[in-house]
Amino acid sequence: MSADQPVKEFVGGQVSAAKQMSRPINVGRVGTELYPLIFFVGITVVGAAAFAISSLFRKNDVVIKHHATIPPWERMDLEHPKPGKFLTFNQRYDQVKPEIAKLIKEMNEADMKK
Repeated sequence: MSADQPVKEFVGGQVSAAKQMSRPINVGRVGTELYPLIFFVGITVVGAAAFAISSLFRKNDVVIKHHATIPPWERMDLEHPKPGKFLTFNQRYDQVKPEIAKLIKEMNEADMKK
């Protein structure tokens, strides 16, 4: 094929794929059966990203900074414990006995010295 000859527009009675994709009007018509798939995959990706970002900022057991001295799940008020759940039914939080509180403090100090 020489450079002087024009590219055939029709191949087998249909517009060639290159010509069809080059026309802006026809680009939307190619692959219309993929629109629902693209939509649902897009929604899934956005939802997963939103869940990951919200987990970083809302959940106590997710640690971004590993160089902190005490992990967040070990930092709790022993004198006045608070429920950690959104809803609690028929659950009582008893005060920690002083002997146990002293033992916990000693264990934490020993862990920090290591």
